[in-house]
Amino acid sequence: MTESALDILLESAPTGVVLYDKDFKIIKVSKHILEKTGFDEDHFRTLSIYDIVHEKDAEKLKVKLQEFENSNNETISVDNRVISSSGKYLMIRSSIKKVSIGSGCYLSIGTYIGDLRAEALKCKVEVEKYKRLEKIAKIGLWEIDLKTNTAFWSEETYRIHKIPINEKAQAQNSISMYHEEDRAKIIELYTECVENGKPYETQLRIIDREGNLVWVATRGQVVYDSAGKAIKTYGTFQDITEQKLNEFDKVKAQNLAGLYQEILDDFAIVVKTDAQGKITYVNDKFCEISKYGRDELLGQDHRILNSGTHPSSFFKNMWETITAGKFWRSEVCNKAKDGSLYWVDTFISPLFNDNRIIDGFMAIRIDTTDKKKMEKNIEEEREKATISSKMATVGEMSAGIAHEINNPLAVISGTVDILNLKVQKEKYDQIPKQVKTIKKAIERISKIIKGLKRVSYRSHHAELEKVSMREIMDDTLDFSREMLKSKGIDLFVEDLPECLIECRSVEISQVILNLINNARDAISNLEDKWIKIQTFQMGNQLRVNVIDSGKGIPLDIQDKIMESFFTTKELGKGTGLGLSLSKRIIEEHNGQLFIDNENENTCFSLILPIIAE
Repeated sequence: MTESALDILLESAPTGVVLYDKDFKIIKVSKHILEKTGFDEDHFRTLSIYDIVHEKDAEKLKVKLQEFENSNNETISVDNRVISSSGKYLMIRSSIKKVSIGSGCYLSIGTYIGDLRAEALKCKVEVEKYKRLEKIAKIGLWEIDLKTNTAFWSEETYRIHKIPINEKAQAQNSISMYHEEDRAKIIELYTECVENGKPYETQLRIIDREGNLVWVATRGQVVYDSAGKAIKTYGTFQDITEQKLNEFDKVKAQNLAGLYQEILDDFAIVVKTDAQGKITYVNDKFCEISKYGRDELLGQDHRILNSGTHPSSFFKNMWETITAGKFWRSEVCNKAKDGSLYWVDTFISPLFNDNRIIDGFMAIRIDTTDKKKMEKNIEEEREKATISSKMATVGEMSAGIAHEINNPLAVISGTVDILNLKVQKEKYDQIPKQVKTIKKAIERISKIIKGLKRVSYRSHHAELEKVSMREIMDDTLDFSREMLKSKGIDLFVEDLPECLIECRSVEISQVILNLINNARDAISNLEDKWIKIQTFQMGNQLRVNVIDSGKGIPLDIQDKIMESFFTTKELGKGTGLGLSLSKRIIEEHNGQLFIDNENENTCFSLILPIIAE
């Protein structure tokens, strides 16, 4: 290039042109550079090429120019930020050539690319934004070139199919990933789209690369060229699996709710009320049991069914509970239209609106009238069984009772005869001694009668009372001591602790006596016959052991021995109710009755809670 050609280039070139020497000092710059940077020509003549670019670019440029100088290359291309008079930097892409013009060695022809990079960056930002939107909405894009049958998938489409993004998309493969039951449908829709230009939109299943079933909403349409020929198809994929599962759950819940309602209406009494308790819905069973028609019940409250069985506080508690948003349950006696009473196990739950405000109540009731009658019958039979057991016990001990009472009566009779003789002989100083003997005999009879009353008294409905366990044990043992003596059975009683229990004392006495009688019968044929009573305190509990000289209860009958009507005694010698009643009595007192297998002899143990003095 000649110098005259260079001058023309510097004057008229639409790009930036710079000539510099072998030390990279600027010799000449084009008019375009002066306009773009805002500097005059004198400014550039004092600078090197490194002075007009950004300091970070200068370091890279030095390395690149040194490599260029030592190479055989004719041209290199570099991007640099060139400073302007306003202090801003201009992005310039330069092509540097080795030349020989005057004292110049290098010629740089640069093009301003700042706007192009900004546009590229803007496009990149837009692409990234659409990618984020794709991911959030789970919507992917697809396109198929009908000429080459090549496919394009966006990143989200790859993600939906669980296929690596660097793997090339194949049109045929995309069809094969549809669920086998849905392939015919998508092929039909796609063919109709390509051949007849009919867009499609449908929901189908695919099987992703990991084997998961994915529901997708897919759309597609065709693009034509100017001649009206189909050249490509494009559309979207959206992962709607979560939405579909929610729909399935909703349908399932609705079906289940309908099933529950049907079951409830078939087997339970159902009623709904508004927030004020006015009846808004009743099922057929409610009408059937109450003997009211539906029209007679709607708009009423439940006072129409009040039987007067429960106090007003009962319903006050119910209303306070449910209006506080809590669940309430109890057995209620209602009165039907014909005046008959019926019992229902009642469950009432508040109903809330979307703002968690109570806007009504729902009651589900189960008819328990027959159950109540059965419970009453069972209670009556239970009373009869208890009385029978007590009378059997008294009957078994009648001989001992008679002997017990006859002995002190004989003492009284004999002592009275002696008193008469003393009076006749005027030996008055000996009378107090005889009176004392009579008094002791009377006390003995009193204890026997007290024990008899304790055993035979009907106590099931008696109130619980705080009683000394020593007092109960003393009365019970006084009652049975002579009976055991007459059978040749020794009774050993360890010291009784002073402690109080809350109980029906008659029932506890009956249990102790029953255990003693069972022990008596079990060892009556043994040579070594004895019964031992142990009592000891364990924290806030009292344990009583009734031990006899037998060698324990066989393991094969231990599970049955406390069942009703099970007995090991001969026919006619036992009802089989004693132990079952005893176990029930102790459990009703929050205690336990069991066989202690750790003792080498037969041992029945009962545990009762102690109350503080």
